[in-house]
Amino acid sequence: MPEQHAHSHNHHIHPTPKAGPAFATGLLMNLGYLVFEAGMGFYYNSLSLLSDAGHNLSDVASLLLSFIAIRVAAIRPSAAYSYGFGKGTILASLMNSLLLLGTVVFIGFEAVERFMHPAPVPGGIIAWVAGLGILVNAGSAWLFHGHSELNARGAYLHLMSDAAVSAIVVAGGIAINMTGLSIIDPLLSVLVMGILLKSAWGLLKESLAMSLDAVPATIALDLPRETIRNTFGVISVHHLHVWPVSTTETALTAHIVVSAGITDNNLQKLKAEIRHNLQHIGISHATLETEAEGLECADENENCI
Repeated sequence: MPEQHAHSHNHHIHPTPKAGPAFATGLLMNLGYLVFEAGMGFYYNSLSLLSDAGHNLSDVASLLLSFIAIRVAAIRPSAAYSYGFGKGTILASLMNSLLLLGTVVFIGFEAVERFMHPAPVPGGIIAWVAGLGILVNAGSAWLFHGHSELNARGAYLHLMSDAAVSAIVVAGGIAINMTGLSIIDPLLSVLVMGILLKSAWGLLKESLAMSLDAVPATIALDLPRETIRNTFGVISVHHLHVWPVSTTETALTAHIVVSAGITDNNLQKLKAEIRHNLQHIGISHATLETEAEGLECADENENCI
């Protein structure tokens, strides 16, 4: 007969450090290019280069957050921070989204000014600088090719999409050089601004939700519920809660009603099986309380099934 309200905790599954060097190298490459492109944008008065630099800022922030997550994983929890410092990655993500939105506002004001008072810009320089961005983004993406980690695959896709944005700026620079129409520069900035706004808004919504301990968007609440219920020996699940510990870790607590005749040894095996199955759907820390068959929910407002 299982003990009522017996706790079971599994260890945190931290981001694997295998991709750590790739994140560090990619971060340095993109940070260096960001500074160079922004400097060239200011020097040559090119809003399209400044807009693309703002877009590349999202690369730097994304790589930095992933690298921080890997480093934070090495910090052991303490008495004051029993979950460690993973929540800091969520706060960093929120700050990143606000920074990107600020960049969008800056570009928007500058674009209005350029439309009203077009300024000559060197199309050839814009094309060469943005072309370098293609090489940097594609080269950074290559660092993550072959890595199976979720963060690494996400970085690969993000960097490749940014290489495509740089290609658009290259085409715009060539068009300016061929036609002499400087208005193409702010038009390009509006296009890049739209792409940046979409990314920033999505990041803001996600980071706000994670800050409020919402169920991660990648996990539907019914999925862990069904994962637990489908384990042999489980009768029902209630008091189920899922929330993000960091941008890469998710925690779960649940009360599980198990068969009345289950032995203590089989109970431990059942818990281990549940934790193993939950890890496969992205839940890295599970706290399970078991109850004997026949017990009812202590809270009538809970959805006991």
